[in-house]
Amino acid sequence: MLSIHNEERAHEKYLAPPHKIHIFILKNMMFILYYLLIGIIIMFLLDMHLSAYRNKIERDMGEKIEYDHFTRIFIIVVWPAALFIIIKNLV
Repeated sequence: MLSIHNEERAHEKYLAPPHKIHIFILKNMMFILYYLLIGIIIMFLLDMHLSAYRNKIERDMGEKIEYDHFTRIFIIVVWPAALFIIIKNLV
């Protein structure tokens, strides 16, 4: 009969140690998640800005302003460029 200590050691051989590739994939997945989360936050802030100033913007430009789904996804994916454009226009 196996003791508790021997049973624990028997299960240890089935547990695979974390390999470098698993750690690499996990770190890259977290980077992608953070990247997309920042893009979603920026898009949310742009939507809030548009909804707050929609009437003024439409009156000044003379046309209806609205983000379509393609624009939303595009800004979420390429948010560093969108952020650069926003900051450039503010200065």
